[in-house]
Amino acid sequence: MINVGAGSRASLNDAVELARHLVGRHLSIEQTTAGSGDVPVTCADPSTAQRTLGWNPRTDRVTGMTAQLQWLKNASRSGHLLVAGGSAGP
Repeated sequence: MINVGAGSRASLNDAVELARHLVGRHLSIEQTTAGSGDVPVTCADPSTAQRTLGWNPRTDRVTGMTAQLQWLKNASRSGHLLVAGGSAGP
């Protein structure tokens, strides 16, 4: 298994703030204490993928989350998005 990432640190709070910015509205978030095994920050080291596969990250966090949001919007509109309990489509 090879860890794939850009090698930059990101907290969950960073990701939530970016998501709020991208969707352009307030997101209701309930913060609780960290669970067993939770990490405060994640950082995927791409060095093994670089060495083994010749792979290098090309997408930064903002670009990647923007593309993911657009994909989710398109999948939802087309009825191809499955969520717990059923489809999120029209």
